[in-house]
Amino acid sequence: MVCGTPNVGKSSIINQIRSISDLENKKATAKAAPSVCTTRGVSGFKILNNPLMFLMDTPGVMIPGVISK
Repeated sequence: MVCGTPNVGKSSIINQIRSISDLENKKATAKAAPSVCTTRGVSGFKILNNPLMFLMDTPGVMIPGVISK
């Protein structure tokens, strides 16, 4: 699973790994854009055939902040 803060390149890394993989269809499938909130849900992508490997792309994770009054 690939997770991290918003807009750090999680989808772009998945697309780069797919481009050097042993798959016949190497087109980029994870949506990657310079704007925030492009990935809205968890998606799975096949990375390798042998050994069979998948990666999960997740939306950005933010740590909730506490504001003291």
